[in-house]
Amino acid sequence: MTVLQAHWYAAPHVGGIETHLEAIGPELTQLGVPNLLLSGTRESGEQTGVRYEPALDRHATGHDATRGMCERLAALTPPPDVVHLHNLHVQDPERGAMVIAAMRTVWPGTPIMITVHNIGPAAAAAPVLGACDAVYVPSPFIGSVLMRSHGIATHELPYSFPIAGPPTSVADRSAGRVLAQPTRFTWWKGSFHSLAAVVGLLDGGARFTFVHAGATWKSAQAKWDPQADALLPGLRESVDRWVGAGAIEFARLTSAATMQLMTDADVVVYPTVGTTDEGEPFGVAAWQAAATGHPLILTRSGHLDVLASRYDASRVVETASVESLAAAIRDGAEGRLPTARSGLATEIHESVRTCAAVHVEEYTRLNPSVGRR
Repeated sequence: MTVLQAHWYAAPHVGGIETHLEAIGPELTQLGVPNLLLSGTRESGEQTGVRYEPALDRHATGHDATRGMCERLAALTPPPDVVHLHNLHVQDPERGAMVIAAMRTVWPGTPIMITVHNIGPAAAAAPVLGACDAVYVPSPFIGSVLMRSHGIATHELPYSFPIAGPPTSVADRSAGRVLAQPTRFTWWKGSFHSLAAVVGLLDGGARFTFVHAGATWKSAQAKWDPQADALLPGLRESVDRWVGAGAIEFARLTSAATMQLMTDADVVVYPTVGTTDEGEPFGVAAWQAAATGHPLILTRSGHLDVLASRYDASRVVETASVESLAAAIRDGAEGRLPTARSGLATEIHESVRTCAAVHVEEYTRLNPSVGRR
């Protein structure tokens, strides 16, 4: 069996989907299932098992992006037995539909499945989801939203991620405990709320190190949101001061290094600000954090609420509340948050161990006429 996966992005782009794809490819290969990832991230084409596809490049425009796609697909040998898409229903669903149409033209009869990692508007997503033979989700939260808003029945597929990575240099305990936020640097991920909470605590005399693992400080400043001063006046300048003092660190890490950072840290912070159907659809890094058994600070956002209900080392704070977040971070910095006693960490490790085999079962179910080559 040969599998073709496709997503707008791949590593070195930072995100939960990219973490999963980076892990699952080699795992499928180890099971004897050749696979290739088509990605719109130009730099990703230098990696083994990944090929750059202009039609998936979000920086390319219009029909120029998809011109020649059928020829490029036809040149792939052997042709795939199953096509597994990721999130082509969001960001640019019109182009996603064009990509599926090209695949149907080149490989008529080949099953096409899609994993919905983010939800997106129902009307825009419908042509893409309706063109697929099966729709999968990583969390029951996404599945319930899709049934309610789209009327689509789904199947669940687990996420994979690296269990360990290279040693990190950020877990220096000389300045107190280490708290890590392993997310992209965006407003929606709560980056500015956590920074406002951290600065307030450091200015008040607290001693700890806070590491944001989704960006360098230079790139974070380039993405700075003007709303940040409403959270704490002069936030950017204050962060810069504490970066200079070494109490706040920024690092753009690989998925394996991010996992190791969470293992080395004392507390993980995951403060997504989205609520209701716009809440966190899964939170791969939060799931990874639960695998460490460390205290985990979460907001009431989508699937994070589901995770918190199962993970006894979680502290749930109000969404978009700097004050609530600061109180939890203070407790984490002072060692007052509990570590895990439940078996969820073991369950997550087992899910990762069997993830590729579960995928192969679904691929075989979709195309039972082929075996592994």
